[in-house]
Amino acid sequence: MPVVGVGHEEPLEWKFELGHQGLERRNIPLLNPDHQPIGINRHRNVGGLIRATADHRFQLRGLQPSSRSDSVWRLGITGKRVPAIRGRHPTRKYNRNHNTFDDLQPPEAHPRPVSKPNPLTVDMRYGRSGRLALSVDADRLVTRREAPEQLETLDSSIRAALTTPLDFPPLEQAVIPGDRIVIALDADTPAADRILAAIWDVLALRDVEPEDVLVLQPRSSQPGAPADPRSALTRNVAGRISWQIHNPDEAEGGQYLATSSSGERVYLAAELIEADLVIPVGPVGFDSVLGYRGTHSVLYPGLSNAESITRALGEGHRELEPADQRPLRQLVDDVGWLLGVQFCVQVVPATGSGVAGVWAGCPESVFQAARECLEDAWRVELEERPDIVIASIEADAGGHGWNQVGRALAVARNLVAHEGRILLLTDLKEPPGDGLKLVRSADAPSEALSPLKSLAPADLVPATQCVEAADWARIYLMSRLDSDLVEDLFITPLEHPDEISRLLELPGQCVIIENAQHAYGRIQSGE
Repeated sequence: MPVVGVGHEEPLEWKFELGHQGLERRNIPLLNPDHQPIGINRHRNVGGLIRATADHRFQLRGLQPSSRSDSVWRLGITGKRVPAIRGRHPTRKYNRNHNTFDDLQPPEAHPRPVSKPNPLTVDMRYGRSGRLALSVDADRLVTRREAPEQLETLDSSIRAALTTPLDFPPLEQAVIPGDRIVIALDADTPAADRILAAIWDVLALRDVEPEDVLVLQPRSSQPGAPADPRSALTRNVAGRISWQIHNPDEAEGGQYLATSSSGERVYLAAELIEADLVIPVGPVGFDSVLGYRGTHSVLYPGLSNAESITRALGEGHRELEPADQRPLRQLVDDVGWLLGVQFCVQVVPATGSGVAGVWAGCPESVFQAARECLEDAWRVELEERPDIVIASIEADAGGHGWNQVGRALAVARNLVAHEGRILLLTDLKEPPGDGLKLVRSADAPSEALSPLKSLAPADLVPATQCVEAADWARIYLMSRLDSDLVEDLFITPLEHPDEISRLLELPGQCVIIENAQHAYGRIQSGE
């Protein structure tokens, strides 16, 4: 089916029928002669913006292959060179549900962007050191959720929490010389090295030997070597305190502890079961599977055996509130009680890798205090869905990968209008995991859900979050990944800040969420 373009002199309007079997039609921005973006329908992927002048009529000749690769196609215009349009090769099956296209709406159905009578400059931080100044219309900005600032007196706040814990005696009264102590450390804990150093200072006062202390961490799903949490200790002490990454695949990866209240046999790392004192250390945060992570969630399933970890993999419960009852969260709390955990140290994340608050003491009391801080700092509630959500992701204690991207997309998907736009500002360069590779091979986002459920790859949660967001809204991603890879995930790559500015000029209400991977979004109407 040919590609046809019809032009009119004043005002210049274009009607496009993009008809090639196997190509998907989606709304994308295009520039009119005044360099203002308008909405039309064409291929799923944006390879550039076409510029035209009012005194040129032309006919589009059709799609012809480019020499760049067999997956890049060029839209030819008589006498005029235009940017490449990235799409799928017509010999590759793309979306069997879109073999034909209906007539497109007339140009007047796509309104021109509104003027910006009240411009506001918003400074956004993303990645490890990226900054971007966005100009938005203050009258269209519904809300801006800024990340909480870091504690300026973190070291003294940690010491105060250990000295005056919640509903528990000071830590120094809970240990004696010769105790075998395991610090169960969540890999996503901000300021983990400083928390560990403060705990050691207390233990040293009670003549605990460094050789009797073990820092035990679950195996991370993030690529690369984890940071050594002993870096804030003196060299002599750091060399004598053991640091171990739990291997759930080993035969001793889990020893039987007890049977939970739900009748499930619980297996944990032998080091936990044999310890005289276990101190869980980690962040309290929103979690799509648990509702809230924190306190005992570092113990189970991460410090259990491989079978327990696989069984606990879930897709999340978008329809539930974080505080709603969830079987896995109940099991996690049962594990903490069965192990006899009475003392923990928990934090709430701030901007970047910072800490907004720190608490120590009885797990139930600590969890309640930290959860109140989390809700105040990171919950986003709106009365109506905005047309666009701008979400930034700074590198945090857990890294800067697809786990963070998935969480941010889940927040944005909960808020944005159907067929709205999600702009994600990242410095992402982590390659996709096995779950996201399944998404790349799918013909449409929703078609990836079934194989994800059946195969349950390690990155099931972020892959599912990406799929659900792409099926609901249009996603635009600023990253360091290859553009073709991003497009295969049903996401439009943003290669220059000017592209973001043009998207922001389109009409509609806007919401900005900084460090969106820590947030939770909800529409008050409960839709």
